Amino acid sequence: MQQITLANTLAIDASFQDLESLMKAQQTMCLLVNANTLSISQANALAQQHLQAAEYATFSARRAIQAKKEFVTSRLLIKSFALCFLRQHKSLANHLTLSDFQVYFDEQTLSLQLVYAKQALPLNICLSHSGGYVLLYLSTQSFAVGVDIEKYKAKRDILTLAEHFYHPLESALVKQAGDSAFYRLWTLKEALAKASKQGVADLLAQNTASRLMLYQTCSGVFSLPDEDALYDISIVASQAGSINSVYLCHWADIADLFS
Repeated sequence: MQQITLANTLAIDASFQDLESLMKAQQTMCLLVNANTLSISQANALAQQHLQAAEYATFSARRAIQAKKEFVTSRLLIKSFALCFLRQHKSLANHLTLSDFQVYFDEQTLSLQLVYAKQALPLNICLSHSGGYVLLYLSTQSFAVGVDIEKYKAKRDILTLAEHFYHPLESALVKQAGDSAFYRLWTLKEALAKASKQGVADLLAQNTASRLMLYQTCSGVFSLPDEDALYDISIVASQAGSINSVYLCHWADIADLFS
């Protein structure tokens, strides 16, 4: 049977300067955004200004401050990508604002949808967040894709969890390789669940490697020099070469988009 490789093949690109120009130039991208540097007062103000009523209700229902920051960050970036998309196809888009769009989770398609004028736009969106970081896949191309990010947690009993939930081959790999195997398997299972439109509970006990033979995968470990934290990231897609890098940005890089 196939086994998961722990090789890190995902590149983290922090060299770009202008997110708006990047959105205009690329039809497919994956962003990694640090929402931790957004203050709660900024998050509240941005939510009031740019979210529709249903979105704002969801934002307000989030009790954890970090969850509020992640929510408003993801919605504003999705809407900004939509504006760039429409401005290349419709002249009236120059008069649109972020609050003209609504992002919601469609229970039937198990995917995020972006609506303008009561119509869903043809955008491919996939989202994950952990530890204040938002991982967001955006594309104008239609194919199966899933992304996931998971922060390493020091007090998590990974061996017990792996023995209880993972396939025996995967549990053995966790015993051998530790955290790197546990979190890599976790993000791959989560990303695969999104790409295949399945619940992650249905995939936990399966041998993930055999299922991934039908997809292209790209994974890596991310950390910042000034942060004592590790994050595992995985991208699973049905289209070859769809993505092999993510663009890292902080609020200082993107704040002008929403002012």
